[in-house]
Amino acid sequence: MRFSDRLATDNALTLVRSIARLVFALITFLYLYQSGIDVGSWLSAAILAGYVVLHGMLIWHGALFAEVGGILLDIAAIAVAVWLDPSPMPPALLLFLVMVLSGGLLHGPARFNVLLVLSALTVAGLISLGERRVGADLSAMWFAGTIMLACAVYAGILLYRNQAHERLAREATWRDPQTGLISHQALISTAGWLLPLHDRLASHLTLVLVQTGPDEKLPALAEALSQRLRRSDVAARYGDNTLALMLPCTTVTAAENLLTDLRQQGSDFRASLSGVSSSTQSLESVLHHLEQQLQRATDSSGHWMVHAPTLP
Repeated sequence: MRFSDRLATDNALTLVRSIARLVFALITFLYLYQSGIDVGSWLSAAILAGYVVLHGMLIWHGALFAEVGGILLDIAAIAVAVWLDPSPMPPALLLFLVMVLSGGLLHGPARFNVLLVLSALTVAGLISLGERRVGADLSAMWFAGTIMLACAVYAGILLYRNQAHERLAREATWRDPQTGLISHQALISTAGWLLPLHDRLASHLTLVLVQTGPDEKLPALAEALSQRLRRSDVAARYGDNTLALMLPCTTVTAAENLLTDLRQQGSDFRASLSGVSSSTQSLESVLHHLEQQLQRATDSSGHWMVHAPTLP
C-alpha cells in the first residue's frame, strides 16, 4: 500500500490529529513557560498533561465520543491558554482559528459552522472577562477577534465553493453538461446490469453509435434524439462529436427505422449499429467495434448508416 493510501485511512487520520494536537499543546506550553506567567509553570505543565491524558481517554472510548468530547476539550484548553497568556493581546487566540479551519477541512462546511459559532462565543466571553484582567489590551483583542472572524468567514466561503465544485464534478461524471445525456462512464455502469437482464429475458438489444455531420451540432443532435427515445432507452455522450445509444427490446430493423426517420427530419449524422447477442460481450468491445465500422460511413445520402457485424 502506498503512503498516500495509508494516509487516507481512519487510523492514520487519528494519528495525524493526535500528533497535531500534541505539537500545538507543546508549543503553547513552551510559550507560556518562557512568558513567566504569574500562577507558575507547574499549572501550565499540569494543563498540558491533563490535556494529553484526556484526549487519550476520549480516543479509547470510541469515535463519536472522541469527536464530540475532543471538540469541547480543545475549546476549553484553548480558552485556558488564552486566559493564562500574559500578553496584552494574547497570541493564543490564533489557536481558535487553527481549530476552526482544521475542522472545516476535515469534515466540511457543517462542522466548520459549528466550530466557528462555538469559537466566536468563547472568544467573546474571554474578551468580556478580559475587562477585569489587568493589562489586557481590549481594543487589540477585539481587533484580533474581528480579523480572525473575517479570515474564518472567508475560509468558510471557499470551503462552500470547493464543495459546490465537487458536487458539479460528481454530476459531470454521471451526466454530460453539454448534451444533458449521461456520460460514457455512466453508460458502462448501466450496461453492467442492463445487458445481463436482457440476456435472461431473451429480448433484443441494439447498440448504436451516432456521429454528427458537418452541418450538425452535438447538443442539437442530442436534443433531437431525446425527443424520439423512450424512457427505457439509454443515450450517452461517447466522444467529442459522438453519441452512443443502448436500445432495449429493440431489433436492428426498428433501430434503423428510428435513425432513418430522424435523418429525414433534417438531422445530419452518420451511424453504425449492431445487435448484442450475449451479455458476456463487453460493452466497451462492442462500442469499439461500432466505432471502427463507423469509419466506413460517409455523408452521402446512401451510405450514412453502417450495419456492423455482430461480434461472436
